[in-house]
Amino acid sequence: MFKLVSLLSLALFASNASSEKLSRVIARPVGEVSGSFIFHEKQVLASGSSSDYEKKLFLDVKIKDLTPNSIYNYHVHVLPVPTNGSCAATLLHFDPTGKNKLDGTYKCNPADIKGTCEYGDLSGYFGPAFVNSTGEVYEKTFQIDYLSLDPTSDVSILGRSVVIHNSTGGRIACGNLVKVSKC
Repeated sequence: MFKLVSLLSLALFASNASSEKLSRVIARPVGEVSGSFIFHEKQVLASGSSSDYEKKLFLDVKIKDLTPNSIYNYHVHVLPVPTNGSCAATLLHFDPTGKNKLDGTYKCNPADIKGTCEYGDLSGYFGPAFVNSTGEVYEKTFQIDYLSLDPTSDVSILGRSVVIHNSTGGRIACGNLVKVSKC
Protein backbone atom coordinates (compact mmCIF):
# COMPACT_ATOMS: atom_id res chain seq x y z
CA MET A 1 0.00 0.00 0.00
CA PHE A 2 2.82 2.43 0.91
CA LYS A 3 4.49 1.75 -2.46
CA LEU A 4 1.24 2.48 -4.30
CA VAL A 5 0.72 5.77 -2.43
CA SER A 6 4.36 6.75 -3.05
CA LEU A 7 4.06 5.99 -6.75
CA LEU A 8 0.82 7.95 -7.01
CA SER A 9 2.39 10.91 -5.17
CA LEU A 10 5.42 10.81 -7.46
CA ALA A 11 3.22 10.67 -10.56
CA LEU A 12 1.13 13.60 -9.32
CA PHE A 13 4.26 15.65 -8.56
CA ALA A 14 5.76 14.89 -11.98
CA SER A 15 2.47 15.79 -13.63
CA ASN A 16 2.34 19.15 -11.81
CA ALA A 17 5.98 19.92 -12.62
CA SER A 18 5.55 19.16 -16.30
CA SER A 19 2.16 20.86 -16.68
CA GLU A 20 3.51 24.31 -15.80
CA LYS A 21 3.41 26.60 -18.83
CA LEU A 22 6.93 27.22 -20.08
CA SER A 23 7.92 30.03 -22.42
CA ARG A 24 9.70 29.87 -25.75
CA VAL A 25 11.34 32.78 -27.58
CA ILE A 26 12.77 32.42 -31.07
CA ALA A 27 14.99 34.55 -33.31
CA ARG A 28 15.51 33.55 -36.94
CA PRO A 29 18.43 35.66 -38.19
CA VAL A 30 18.65 36.16 -41.94
CA GLY A 31 21.39 37.66 -44.09
CA GLU A 32 24.62 36.13 -45.43
CA VAL A 33 23.94 33.18 -43.09
CA SER A 34 20.69 31.98 -41.55
CA GLY A 35 19.56 29.98 -38.60
CA SER A 36 17.52 29.86 -35.44
CA PHE A 37 18.09 30.75 -31.81
CA ILE A 38 15.46 29.11 -29.62
CA PHE A 39 15.42 30.15 -25.97
CA HIS A 40 13.18 27.83 -23.97
CA GLU A 41 12.47 26.97 -20.37
CA LYS A 42 12.65 23.44 -18.98
CA GLN A 43 11.85 21.93 -15.62
CA VAL A 44 15.06 20.28 -14.36
CA LEU A 45 15.91 18.53 -11.14
CA ALA A 46 17.19 21.12 -8.66
CA SER A 47 20.84 20.87 -7.73
CA GLY A 48 21.31 18.64 -4.71
CA SER A 49 17.70 17.43 -4.76
CA SER A 50 16.17 14.12 -5.69
CA SER A 51 12.61 15.44 -5.96
CA ASP A 52 12.51 19.25 -6.36
CA TYR A 53 12.35 20.80 -9.80
CA GLU A 54 13.26 24.29 -10.96
CA LYS A 55 12.79 26.21 -14.18
CA LYS A 56 15.98 26.76 -16.23
CA LEU A 57 16.60 28.60 -19.49
CA PHE A 58 18.17 26.78 -22.44
CA LEU A 59 19.30 27.97 -25.87
CA ASP A 60 19.28 25.84 -29.02
CA VAL A 61 21.50 27.43 -31.69
CA LYS A 62 21.45 26.39 -35.34
CA ILE A 63 23.37 28.37 -37.99
CA LYS A 64 23.58 27.43 -41.69
CA ASP A 65 25.64 28.63 -44.67
CA LEU A 66 28.81 29.28 -42.65
CA THR A 67 32.16 29.47 -44.44
CA PRO A 68 34.39 26.58 -43.30
CA ASN A 69 37.25 27.43 -40.92
CA SER A 70 35.88 30.90 -40.14
CA ILE A 71 34.83 32.21 -36.75
CA TYR A 72 31.32 33.61 -36.24
CA ASN A 73 30.28 35.39 -33.06
CA TYR A 74 26.65 35.77 -32.01
CA HIS A 75 25.05 38.04 -29.45
CA VAL A 76 21.81 39.35 -28.04
CA HIS A 77 21.68 43.04 -29.00
CA VAL A 78 19.88 45.85 -27.19
CA LEU A 79 17.26 46.79 -29.77
CA PRO A 80 15.10 44.81 -32.18
CA VAL A 81 15.80 44.81 -35.91
CA PRO A 82 13.75 47.60 -37.52
CA THR A 83 11.42 46.94 -40.45
CA ASN A 84 14.14 47.96 -42.93
CA GLY A 85 16.24 44.98 -41.74
CA SER A 86 19.25 47.04 -40.62
CA CYS A 87 21.41 44.94 -38.29
CA ALA A 88 23.39 48.10 -37.43
CA ALA A 89 20.27 49.64 -35.87
CA THR A 90 20.24 46.99 -33.10
CA LEU A 91 22.94 48.99 -31.28
CA LEU A 92 25.36 47.26 -28.89
CA HIS A 93 25.40 43.88 -27.18
CA PHE A 94 22.90 43.54 -24.33
CA ASP A 95 24.97 44.51 -21.26
CA PRO A 96 22.69 45.24 -18.28
CA THR A 97 25.58 45.03 -15.79
CA GLY A 98 27.87 47.44 -17.67
CA LYS A 99 30.84 45.06 -18.02
CA ASN A 100 31.96 46.56 -21.33
CA LYS A 101 33.35 50.03 -20.66
CA LEU A 102 33.73 50.60 -24.44
CA ASP A 103 37.41 51.40 -23.92
CA GLY A 104 38.80 48.48 -25.94
CA THR A 105 39.67 46.33 -22.91
CA TYR A 106 36.54 44.13 -22.76
CA LYS A 107 37.27 40.40 -22.48
CA CYS A 108 34.67 37.84 -21.45
CA ASN A 109 35.99 35.10 -19.18
CA PRO A 110 33.58 32.11 -19.36
CA ALA A 111 34.74 31.02 -15.89
CA ASP A 112 33.44 34.34 -14.48
CA ILE A 113 30.43 35.31 -16.59
CA LYS A 114 28.80 37.49 -13.92
CA GLY A 115 32.06 39.30 -13.23
CA THR A 116 33.40 39.84 -16.74
CA CYS A 117 30.84 39.27 -19.51
CA GLU A 118 28.14 41.23 -21.24
CA TYR A 119 25.10 39.03 -20.69
CA GLY A 120 24.29 39.23 -24.40
CA ASP A 121 27.77 37.98 -25.39
CA LEU A 122 26.61 34.43 -26.11
CA SER A 123 29.68 33.41 -28.12
CA GLY A 124 31.88 35.04 -25.47
CA TYR A 125 30.83 32.47 -22.90
CA PHE A 126 29.84 29.52 -25.12
CA GLY A 127 32.43 29.92 -27.87
CA PRO A 128 32.04 31.08 -31.47
CA ALA A 129 30.23 29.19 -34.22
CA PHE A 130 32.63 27.25 -36.42
CA VAL A 131 32.34 24.54 -39.09
CA ASN A 132 34.98 22.44 -40.83
CA SER A 133 33.30 21.76 -44.17
CA THR A 134 30.88 23.28 -46.68
CA GLY A 135 27.28 22.41 -45.93
CA GLU A 136 27.98 21.63 -42.28
CA VAL A 137 25.48 23.16 -39.84
CA TYR A 138 26.55 24.57 -36.48
CA GLU A 139 24.19 23.17 -33.82
CA LYS A 140 24.60 23.49 -30.05
CA THR A 141 22.44 23.59 -26.92
CA PHE A 142 23.40 25.60 -23.85
CA GLN A 143 21.96 26.26 -20.41
CA ILE A 144 21.84 29.98 -19.63
CA ASP A 145 21.73 31.20 -16.04
CA TYR A 146 22.13 34.92 -16.74
CA LEU A 147 19.23 35.84 -19.03
CA SER A 148 15.46 35.65 -18.61
CA LEU A 149 12.23 35.34 -20.57
CA ASP A 150 10.39 37.22 -17.81
CA PRO A 151 9.41 40.62 -19.27
CA THR A 152 9.71 42.26 -15.82
CA SER A 153 13.32 41.13 -15.31
CA ASP A 154 16.30 43.46 -15.81
CA VAL A 155 17.96 40.66 -17.79
CA SER A 156 14.97 39.89 -20.04
CA ILE A 157 15.76 39.26 -23.71
CA LEU A 158 12.21 40.01 -24.86
CA GLY A 159 12.03 42.81 -27.42
CA ARG A 160 15.70 42.45 -28.34
CA SER A 161 17.49 40.80 -31.27
CA VAL A 162 20.17 38.26 -32.11
CA VAL A 163 23.01 39.33 -34.41
CA ILE A 164 25.59 37.07 -36.07
CA HIS A 165 28.99 38.61 -36.82
CA ASN A 166 31.67 37.42 -39.25
CA SER A 167 35.33 37.02 -38.25
CA THR A 168 36.03 40.74 -38.76
CA GLY A 169 33.06 41.80 -36.61
CA GLY A 170 30.74 42.70 -39.48
CA ARG A 171 27.04 42.15 -38.82
CA ILE A 172 25.99 39.58 -41.40
CA ALA A 173 22.60 38.36 -40.12
CA CYS A 174 20.03 39.43 -37.56
CA GLY A 175 16.58 38.59 -36.29
CA ASN A 176 14.17 39.69 -33.59
CA LEU A 177 13.54 37.67 -30.44
CA VAL A 178 9.83 36.89 -30.49
CA LYS A 179 7.77 34.99 -27.93
CA VAL A 180 6.04 32.29 -29.95
CA SER A 181 4.18 29.96 -27.64
CA LYS A 182 3.76 28.29 -24.33
CA CYS A 183 4.72 24.66 -24.39
